[in-house]
Amino acid sequence: MSWQGTPVTADALVTLADMKTWLGVSGTSEDTEIQDMLLSVTRILEREAGRHLLSTTSTVILDGMGTANLWLPEGAESVTSVHESTSQDWTDAYLTDSDDYVLLPNEGIHRMRLYKPSGFWLHADACVRAVFAAGFATVPADLKDAVKTEVPRVYQAWKAAKQGHNILKSVRVETWSLDFLEHDGLDKRTREIISKYVPPRF
Repeated sequence: MSWQGTPVTADALVTLADMKTWLGVSGTSEDTEIQDMLLSVTRILEREAGRHLLSTTSTVILDGMGTANLWLPEGAESVTSVHESTSQDWTDAYLTDSDDYVLLPNEGIHRMRLYKPSGFWLHADACVRAVFAAGFATVPADLKDAVKTEVPRVYQAWKAAKQGHNILKSVRVETWSLDFLEHDGLDKRTREIISKYVPPRF
């Protein structure tokens, strides 16, 4: 299976403008740092949830096993399209009719499977290309609350560190934020919120 999505979160669960209002910051001199903190917190929350939280579309190339089932990456919630090909260069690729497969949970693991109820997927390496969607188009309010719990903690610690306590001037704020959260841990309320978004085992 090869991955053609974006492995690192490029956006945040809360906008910079909303976060600045929450922090009571009116100037722009710290915009880059606050955005880095937002990205760090979003990445940590997605990692803890074990899934995409932000809406994203990705493409995956799957090896066909000649069976009725193929497994999608963790976090996939819907499929936009599926193509199959018998050639390595995909010159003969064809669109698989959406009526020919269904998206089902797979027992015991956090991954969805593409199931052909009346047929089999091709038996070849890299012969199926699936475009799938994951995450929330509209971020739930409690996830925003989690971000608004964690970023102020990081921001206050960073402000204190800037005054000469426990910081290396050469370390990027995003990296420093991740290290801080790794060391200090998430707030109890944040952990409770994130636990609701961990995919269930079927």
